[in-house]
Amino acid sequence: MSDRFRTEYRQLHPMEVALVKSIKTKAAEMEALFEQMTAGREKALALTNLEQAVMWATKGIGITG
Repeated sequence: MSDRFRTEYRQLHPMEVALVKSIKTKAAEMEALFEQMTAGREKALALTNLEQAVMWATKGIGITG
């Protein structure tokens, strides 16, 4: 049976945890900038795509070396 829905997660290396935190911190900074924009479709799209970028970046975390 495949683990398509990831019922089990692997333990992250401390360097991976630090990278996830850094990505989320930078994303929060971007979100704060976006909040200065006038409400509208463009702002909503920017926030949605920021959320997606963080999701995919953190899902793809792996350390090299």
